[in-house]
Amino acid sequence: MRPRTKPGRVKKRPMTKSRNILSRVKRNRRPQNKIIRTSKTRRKPRPGRNPCASPSSTSSDIQPNLPVHSPNLEQSQQTRRPGTLFERITQPFKKFRDTLRFPYYLRSMSSTPSTDIIFDSLPAITSSDRKRTSFYTSNTYNPNKEKRSPGKRMVIIDGSNVAYAHSCNKFFSVKGIDIALQYFERIGHEAKAVVPQHRLRKFAASDPQLLAALHRQGKIVLTPCKNLPGKSTASYDDRFILQLAVEFDAAVVSNDNFNDLINESPAFKKVIESRVIGYTWCKDMFMLPKDPYGRSGPNLATILNRS
Repeated sequence: MRPRTKPGRVKKRPMTKSRNILSRVKRNRRPQNKIIRTSKTRRKPRPGRNPCASPSSTSSDIQPNLPVHSPNLEQSQQTRRPGTLFERITQPFKKFRDTLRFPYYLRSMSSTPSTDIIFDSLPAITSSDRKRTSFYTSNTYNPNKEKRSPGKRMVIIDGSNVAYAHSCNKFFSVKGIDIALQYFERIGHEAKAVVPQHRLRKFAASDPQLLAALHRQGKIVLTPCKNLPGKSTASYDDRFILQLAVEFDAAVVSNDNFNDLINESPAFKKVIESRVIGYTWCKDMFMLPKDPYGRSGPNLATILNRS
């Protein structure tokens, strides 16, 4: 009678002749530690040595780990296609990490961030940038040319952002806009708040009468809105804010990052990366940071004043 195997166990197959020969070959193999060097094989250079140096050069002449500053080499390294699959996957993330770590005003100055950098002036928007933004500036006309003389910049306030932040996102607080306007007027800046037009309607803001009074004083810029039967639309106020900042060389006060508009125009990108100031509220106290872009970026005085 054939013996039964226990459940869960697999009966081993009998050793055949071919398997016996393979096991002998594997058992007789020995690891070959010796490497036979031929004329085709080359010795890899040790780290810190120059492989092109002559044999007569001494160790004092060799300078290990020196950075190579060659424009052709840097260009070839930038355009080199990554070889492994891991490099191809991680290359876009490395580029995004470098852009976050080093903004454009730091990349040309140093390869590593320094906390001792002092920004006396911000990168100006050139004429070539304005030509590139012709699509976005074709909807504007200003007969009075603004003089870009040194002094205090004009300030554009994101009205919706400031109003909702003052009320902790509960309602549209006109009082918060009024406090922000008073702050910049006290320090000698011309300030404008951009607000959608439908906020003038009843129950659309905390104090529509105060908002209308600020609009009559010229402190509020209303963005157009449409109120059709069964349909109401509003123009994008963030685009108005950035376009006003470009045209008047102004600073922007907002906690918005404007990520959806940063690639629309090089002029928009310069404003977003160097002239947007965040803020915070403590009850009715309006407070700006002295380092809006951190310790390595431009400070508050550099952004608010034109050199």
